[in-house]
Amino acid sequence: MGRLQQLQVTYAPQEDRILLRVNTTEREEFRFWLTRRLVLRLLPGLTRSLARQPDIGAHPDPEARREVYRFRREQALARADFKTTYEEGAERFPLGEQPVLITGIRLHRQEEDRWLMVLLSPGDQGTEIILREDMVYSLQNLLLKTAEGADWGKAPATPAPAGGAPEGVTIN
Repeated sequence: MGRLQQLQVTYAPQEDRILLRVNTTEREEFRFWLTRRLVLRLLPGLTRSLARQPDIGAHPDPEARREVYRFRREQALARADFKTTYEEGAERFPLGEQPVLITGIRLHRQEEDRWLMVLLSPGDQGTEIILREDMVYSLQNLLLKTAEGADWGKAPATPAPAGGAPEGVTIN
């Protein structure tokens, strides 16, 4: 996959799924179906992973961890561009024009500001997407709002007071 340019998350009521569209600077587009089960399991894991980053998880006080996490999330979302319309007109669809059903997601922090997200589908080794940390917060926000709009219930965006070493998340 080329360099990520935009993400779009929309609810498709006829499918009762979320459509995740990703376009790249090379004018490629990737389309993925995310089920209710996957999204509702992913959101808490995503929140835990973000909350376990070294500068957040190292705080001994649970309330301090929550506040640092909230601050980092607010900063990232303030920098995000949610107003620019998703750019249509991709020239290539490497996985095809029909969305691929995702059955699992792995998300791991690679370095300070880079995360690797692997979207898994049946019989596939996965599609790898490199995200900056602010895009992980943006994706979390988009998934939360879309799931709420779909009346799928509300997953927490604020971490539980758990500490511990930074870990990735794997959802199947």
